Amino acid sequence: MVIADEARLAEVARYLHLNPVRVASMGLGKADRERAQKVGVDEPTAELVSRRLECLRDYPWSSWRVYTGAEPGVVWLETGTIGLACGGSNAMEIRSALRLYTEAPLFQGGMPSPWSDLVGGLVLGTEGEAAHLVRAAKIEREEQLAARRIETVGRPGWGDIVGAAEAEFGRAWIEIVGSRGGQERDVVLVAATRHLGWSLAEVVREIPGLRYNAAAHAVRRFARATAAGGTKAALVGAMVRRLSNVQIRPEWRLLNGCLM
Repeated sequence: MVIADEARLAEVARYLHLNPVRVASMGLGKADRERAQKVGVDEPTAELVSRRLECLRDYPWSSWRVYTGAEPGVVWLETGTIGLACGGSNAMEIRSALRLYTEAPLFQGGMPSPWSDLVGGLVLGTEGEAAHLVRAAKIEREEQLAARRIETVGRPGWGDIVGAAEAEFGRAWIEIVGSRGGQERDVVLVAATRHLGWSLAEVVREIPGLRYNAAAHAVRRFARATAAGGTKAALVGAMVRRLSNVQIRPEWRLLNGCLM
């Protein structure tokens, strides 16, 4: 299952942490929750709320006591992401906000379920978010397959890269490398050095007037921008996929793991 954002992650964590209390003896069993959704229920008594809180806070087989600071943490348990999703600017405020958020349903007649927003049994989010994740996963898979094909037959020659760039952007190579502020050149730099087997020094030698330091800075900046996906990542992926299907020149084929 994929959870679309930190807010929904906190909602799932709350649902799991409340497992010990989500039972019939606490008025929060499955039948109670179904009835609450259909017709609503009365507010719980103070005595019932007190029993619910005691059950949750004293339950020994849960990470909830670590989240609230009642027990020391362990190395393998990461609590920061869920804590920060509920607000607060320091450790005390974060714990207080998380406690209020998680325990709030115990003061009510019902308990919301996060699974109502589950799309296709796989994505917890909206249909739009689910579609975006599916598209991103498909593009990532295509890029992985393209990179694997390139590794199998050898890296493309520089002429192949130039030709692919011209075809992709619909501009002559001299215009691509000569325009200031354009991103096409940086797409080529990142694709060549991060995916197509070229070193930065080799690429710099192929582009007149480009200094190594400037190229390195451009690659780092553009690669950071592609890490989160989006348009720039799609441009690099398109270049890699286009070049994965070219006829690799014989002089660039791999022989015993070495470029010849």
